[in-house]
Amino acid sequence: PEFAMGAMENWGLVTYRDVDLLIDPVTASNSQKQRVCTVVCHELAHQWFGNLVTMTWWDDLWLNEGFASWAENWSAHECFPDYQMWDQFVNDHLSRALKLDGLLSSHPIQVPIGHAEEVEQVFDAISYCKGGSVVRMICAVLGMPNFQKGLGNYMKKHAYSNTETLDLWQAWQDVSGMPIQEMMASWTEQMGFPLVKVVKEDWQDDKVVLELEQSWFLADGSDVPEDGKDKLWTIPILTATPAGVQKDMILMREKNATVTIPLQSKSDWVKLNAGQEVPMRVQYTDEMLARLSKAVVSKELTTPADRVGLIM
Repeated sequence: PEFAMGAMENWGLVTYRDVDLLIDPVTASNSQKQRVCTVVCHELAHQWFGNLVTMTWWDDLWLNEGFASWAENWSAHECFPDYQMWDQFVNDHLSRALKLDGLLSSHPIQVPIGHAEEVEQVFDAISYCKGGSVVRMICAVLGMPNFQKGLGNYMKKHAYSNTETLDLWQAWQDVSGMPIQEMMASWTEQMGFPLVKVVKEDWQDDKVVLELEQSWFLADGSDVPEDGKDKLWTIPILTATPAGVQKDMILMREKNATVTIPLQSKSDWVKLNAGQEVPMRVQYTDEMLARLSKAVVSKELTTPADRVGLIM
């Protein structure tokens, strides 16, 4: 009961605080059941990320905790889909990550660690919540088959040895042919996250053309520091319309990008960052917000994660 941590992933003997393992299924609340489920899943995930394959040094702590944070939700969702873990993930993990990472006092996911004692400073929402969020993002970009294949190759190649973040990027890049290292460096090696603003829109009968602009989001509304004005992210632009999530995806590498989204009707709505898969914020035009508001009221925008994303 007095165990300081919720649990510890020792290889061969995972230890838990009793409230994070023992539960009465009759009297326990849903939140208590979900807590036990996610803690157990988190520690078991560490048998692969942390034990079978271990980071070379504490700089890559997020390889352990970020992946385990993603895996606890994926595993819980697979075992108990009625928990709706991914919808909760957006409202909890992703929201916490954006709240902390919108401050100038934040730090990158990958932090240089000079001495082991310093690692306590990065056991925070950036390593756990933002780390889990970028894993969720890359899973959405790659698709589950390539995501799993790359992970399998990574585990087989580096079993019982040490790795760095680049080794994982390379494994996914090899199976997908996509520029994973380029994309992910912008998310793990610099602090903060982007605001994607729709600066121009052209609604036509069968499509809409949007001009997008990215910038560094700061929660207090202050001006971006001089050394951060050129900061860019490689952003997967995932979109949804009444027809569903669009299959086509572009990577926004520059300050500005233009995307064309097919429509069934000129009155259709468009949701950027479909499923809230990418840790970013979106600033819509008044016209886009009006259309999305109607979709929420009519329940045409059915995904809870997308509805939450409109007010995050």
